[in-house]
Amino acid sequence: MSLLGRFSSLWSIPSIADLSRQVAQRSYAVVRESVEARALSFARAEARGYIRAKAGPVIRAEINTLSERYPTLSAELRANIVAQASDRVVQTILADIGRQRARETLRRVA
Repeated sequence: MSLLGRFSSLWSIPSIADLSRQVAQRSYAVVRESVEARALSFARAEARGYIRAKAGPVIRAEINTLSERYPTLSAELRANIVAQASDRVVQTILADIGRQRARETLRRVA
């Protein structure tokens, strides 16, 4: 690959925030489906750890796919993307669980 080709490939890489958002979006449904039934019965802190543990392998698989698309990503950048994507997935699912708990509480009251 020419020098110009290398620079253009570097410029075409989205930001770390964009990449972590993409990884989180692709991982969300799989993680949500795998944790939803059990995490509802956990306290918030327990649910956070459980979700993070279940999300790890899914997010790492997405990072491997991302690494194939962007081979210039360093290990440090990949680790940063994993951390940000994990935080996004955990926070989103915790918020979803909180809303679901609130709906169930309202149903019981009614």
